[in-house]
Parts: sequence; C-alpha cells; structure tokens
Amino acid sequence: MSLEWDSRFFGFPVARIRCAEQSPAELERELRSLERRGCRLLYWFGGVGGAPRDTQLTELGGTILDRRLTYWRGLPALPGRSLAVETRVERFESRLPTPALEELALLTGRYSRFRTDPRIGRAKFEELYLRWIAASVSGEAADAVLVIREGGIEQGFAAVRCRDAVGEIGLLAVREAMRGRRLGSDLVDASLAYFESRGCRRTRIVTQEANSEARALFERFGYAVGEVERICHFWLPRDARSRPSMQSPSQGPG
Repeated sequence: MSLEWDSRFFGFPVARIRCAEQSPAELERELRSLERRGCRLLYWFGGVGGAPRDTQLTELGGTILDRRLTYWRGLPALPGRSLAVETRVERFESRLPTPALEELALLTGRYSRFRTDPRIGRAKFEELYLRWIAASVSGEAADAVLVIREGGIEQGFAAVRCRDAVGEIGLLAVREAMRGRRLGSDLVDASLAYFESRGCRRTRIVTQEANSEARALFERFGYAVGEVERICHFWLPRDARSRPSMQSPSQGPG
C-alpha cells in the first residue's frame, strides 16, 4: 500500500505492509516488486510470534524498530472511580503551538521508530512531530489539547479526539523536571472525563513497548493491552547481501 502523505513528507516513495502472518518467501517477492517500482522505504507491520521471525526480517534487510502496544479500556469510569478534572488542567485555546508545547511534542517521540531509525535523521523526526502538534492545536489531528501550566509555561499536555464513540489520546508528555508530581495522572484523568462528556464508550492509547513509564501510567488507569505489533523498516533498494534466494529462505530462530 502506497502512503501518499509519508511520500510527500520524505520526498520519496513510501509504502506499508500489514499482515498477521507472512512467509519469508512471500515478503521477499513483495520487496523485489517494491524495489522494481522505485519504493525507497517500506514500513512492515506484523504480529508477535508469527512469521517472518525477527531474524528472518533482519536477514531480508529490515531493521526491527518497535513493538507497538495498543491499550484499551471501557467507559464510563469503573464504579467508585471519580473523573473530576483537576483545576490545573485546562484547554489549550491558541491555534498555534507555543515553543514550550513544541518541546513537549518532541518528548512524545523519544521512543518512536522515526526517532530510532538512523536513516530518517533527527531533523526529519523533529519536523514530523512539530507538524503533528501543529495539526493537533489547529483541530486537524485532535479535537482538543489539554495542558497543565506552571509559571505561564506548558509543563504537560494531552492531545485527544473522539471517533466513532472511541476516545483516543494521540500525544501525551510531561516535562522531565516535573515528573513525580502527578501531571501525567491528571492529564489522563482529564482526558477520560473529556471522552465521557463526548459520549465515548471506549478509549485507546498507542505506545511503544520500550516506554515503560507511559505503560505503567496507562495500566494504573485500567488500560489493558489489546494488540501488539512488530514494526520493521526496509530501506530500498537493499544491499545484495540482504537478498536471499527465493528458493532457500532463511529459517533462523525468532
């Protein structure tokens, strides 16, 4: 599947494959087809524990960059739980992000595959997340941006939206110097209250397996992992050493 937005952003053809199970030979055929069509970057999404195995993806020329977790929980709140919004959580009203909010947006991507893939580079990673926060405050990528300010400066934020009765937290970050002061908890609490006010029946959050602090926060609020995906990047064309024979695909352990 060709990705128009990503291709425009990076300036070269980008594609995506999402599959539950795929043999190494099938993936090799797809990679060769994409190479012939001039694709430069492929995002491969697949389940955990299936085929191809991690070592097979690597031997085919890919780099495994992420295990992405999708957390879910139901709404309304669990019995006995209050979702009273702390007074320090407020809605960001400007249509343009402040420098402080942009700094926080970059923090949200510190475990992102766009940050950890060295071939993408720091400049494009930062441009991507700065565009994301700009689209969030403008209303394009989020319905609301909730913030906590201290000294007139945003110290934490959550970008939220509702789609088909599902509330989503797209971006969430707290300034490192403010950790341990319940800003993250207040932002999640306020997000849940926002979702309930919009009639959402469920809520989801996507994060990286490596982001242990965020995972612990979400789990404290009753979120549970629903899906886990491996994400691998293939840069094309591949080195000849990364092109195994289709008749003898690698069978290394996962």
